Amino acid sequence: MRLPWAGGRPGTLLEFNRESHALAGVEFELNGVRLTLTDALGTSLATQFVETRKQSYEERVRTARALFESTLQEAGLARSQIRAIGAIVPGPVDPHSGTCRLAPNLGWANVPLRADLTAAFGAPVVVANVTTASALAEMRRGVAQDVSSFLWVYLDTGVGAGLILNQQAYFGPRGFPSELGHLRVTDAPVACGCGGEGHLEALVSTEALLEKLRGENSQPGGAVHATELVSFEDLLARLARGCPTTTAVIEEAGALVGLALAQAINLLDVTTIVLGGQLARAGTPLLAQVGDNCRKHVLLTDNIEIRQSSLDGRAGLLGAVELALDAATPTYALIRNGAAQR
Repeated sequence: MRLPWAGGRPGTLLEFNRESHALAGVEFELNGVRLTLTDALGTSLATQFVETRKQSYEERVRTARALFESTLQEAGLARSQIRAIGAIVPGPVDPHSGTCRLAPNLGWANVPLRADLTAAFGAPVVVANVTTASALAEMRRGVAQDVSSFLWVYLDTGVGAGLILNQQAYFGPRGFPSELGHLRVTDAPVACGCGGEGHLEALVSTEALLEKLRGENSQPGGAVHATELVSFEDLLARLARGCPTTTAVIEEAGALVGLALAQAINLLDVTTIVLGGQLARAGTPLLAQVGDNCRKHVLLTDNIEIRQSSLDGRAGLLGAVELALDAATPTYALIRNGAAQR
């Protein structure tokens, strides 16, 4: 923005140098490690992925280091140009030590992720939960740019949530706020990966839904052979064709998600919910049930809005970049889309 000249020496318009340094974002997924390199303003330069389904914690850290070197080469960058790195995991992270307290889907418990990645990459590393980072990305780049407080919900291989309050990501004193997936939503003894029973994640994760459909299809009169349900893409294809069994399973999942969200809304008084992850792609059969059952169980129903993430599965990795950007340039006012942000 230019201000009217009021005498004295004319001002000089400065522009942030996007080539002054580079950033990295790393996402530890259930099936692999994804890494992206960006310029100083967070614009992607190169992204790579390596599958790591059966690797131990130590092997995944070594894989991340090799992926870092490979992506640097692709982007034509030197390691010395990387100012900061954001790393995200599907589990609670101690905000002080950078230790991943628990990531049951990865088989991790109390691993010193920040220390190990800092040693592997040779650059400062910020570590956070994937859902908190995703919420940060949605606030700055996605469908939640117009709201100050909201809950970002991850519906995929796991279930979790990230909380934004007054345009600030809430990390919590112990690093695991908004563990929505571990709310108890049924008295049925359905085992959860955390060791509990009846948790939302055990009932509506993508693998849980696939297993449910495979079980129903193995019964006499099943609509399709179980081998046709290899991936969640197969489930979505069946849903698009109007399969009544698949539709019923998705609607049941939506009702359970809505019940859990009602508890979160009653507790936090956030009225905007953003749904991300593969399950959110199920569209109307899911979203209608989420909204209906959520409103059925909240104390006040006005202004509640359910939105679908616009970041197409990229929210986590983009959030990792945002963490790195904040760590690298904490005192700069960055101009994005005409608005100054810290």
